[in-house]
Amino acid sequence: MLHCVGDRLIPAAMGHDVARRIDGARFESLAGPDHLVFIHNSEAIPDAIERFLDDIDDEITDPEDDRVLAAILCIRGPLGELDRRVTEVVQRFGGERGAEDDDRLVARFTRAARAVRCAVSLLDVVRDSSAGVHVGECTASGKRVEGDAVHIAVQVAGLAAPRELLVTSTVIDVVAGSGLSFTPAGSHRLAGTSRDWELHRYHSDAPGPLVASGYETDVRNVTWGD
Repeated sequence: MLHCVGDRLIPAAMGHDVARRIDGARFESLAGPDHLVFIHNSEAIPDAIERFLDDIDDEITDPEDDRVLAAILCIRGPLGELDRRVTEVVQRFGGERGAEDDDRLVARFTRAARAVRCAVSLLDVVRDSSAGVHVGECTASGKRVEGDAVHIAVQVAGLAAPRELLVTSTVIDVVAGSGLSFTPAGSHRLAGTSRDWELHRYHSDAPGPLVASGYETDVRNVTWGD
C-alpha cells in the first residue's frame, strides 16, 4: 500500500488501515501532499515495489514444505483405448491422475486403502495389466506427481505379474482394519533405495472392524455410466 504522507484527500491513517486488512500487505509512505502517489514519486515507487518483491522472494516456502504424504498407485498395461474408463475408476476412488503414457499410469490418493481398491478395479478393466502401490512422500503440482514414492511405486508395478497387485510394507502398516488382506511376496532391492523392501501380494477384500464402525468409507464396486 503506497500512500503520500501529506495526502490532502485521504489521511495516511486510512492507508495504514487498508494495509492492515489485506493479508500479506505492507504500508509504505511516500513524500508529498498528493493523493496520486506517482506525481512526485516516479523514482520512489519502483524502489518501493522492488523492495516488496525482494522480501516476498525471501519468504518463499522451502520446496521441502510442499512435499505431502500420499498413496501412489502405478498400473502398467495397454491403457490407450481405455482412457475414459480408467479416468472414471481413478476418480471414483478419489484419486488424481499424474504422469502417464500408453502403457503406464501414476495416480495419487490420500488413503492407501482407496489406492489398493482402485488398483484392483483397474486390473479388471485393463487387460494383462499389473499394479503397484506405495505410501511415501511426493511432490504434487497440478498433474505432476514426483518423488521417491513415485519411483518406488513404478518399480513395484514392474515386479508384479499380469493381473497381480503388489504393495510395499508401508501400505500394510496403514490399511490395518480396512478388510484388505495380503500374502508375502518376498524381499526386493529397488533401484535408488538403500535397503530391501518387503513386498506383499493383494489377496482379498472383506469388511473389517474399521469399516463396520464407519471409519473406512471407501467404495468397493464401480459401475459404468452410459
